[in-house]
Amino acid sequence: GPSECLGCHTAAAGRVLGFRAPQLNHDFEYPGGVSNQLNALGCAGVFTDPVPDPAQFAAWEPVDGPTASRGSRVRAHLDSNCAHCHQPSGPAPGGLDLRAERLLGDMNVIGVRASLGDLGLSAPDRIRAGNAPESILFERMRTDNPIHRMAPGSLLPDAAAVEVVRDWIDLDLLAAFDSDEDGTSDATDNCPSVP
Repeated sequence: GPSECLGCHTAAAGRVLGFRAPQLNHDFEYPGGVSNQLNALGCAGVFTDPVPDPAQFAAWEPVDGPTASRGSRVRAHLDSNCAHCHQPSGPAPGGLDLRAERLLGDMNVIGVRASLGDLGLSAPDRIRAGNAPESILFERMRTDNPIHRMAPGSLLPDAAAVEVVRDWIDLDLLAAFDSDEDGTSDATDNCPSVP
């Protein structure tokens, strides 16, 4: 019913869910040649206004892409698949903010106790740095149980996303947690909340 649709098509996300400029800001091989997807959509008349130079927009690499950092790919994936609910004024409880533009330390996710169910974990954090199996976010991504599965309505885990998120939690977050993302780990950063 309509109320189920509004569970994801939230006011916080602008009600309409779909591709965003950073997801489409890549070249694509069309039958007539290679073109940036934003330019191609503009030429096809999809947008009411002319498309500015795509170089001014961010470009998110797919979660299993070959060049962007693992952290960048995870953040783009979380923004694309989770942030429509997990952001300020969104319907999800607990104050998570999984939008890509948020600093890692401001997402309210790492080292924070889960607010809605423990999924049978002994001491569940939303994300426990260095321990994906004790991280609720990871468990909700990888389960095939529709009651616990995120994003709601998805039927199967995204294997590539599960693998990349697991490695990000187990390896990257443990190695050098950098909450302000300034390139200096919190362990040695004089101001870990100021980039």
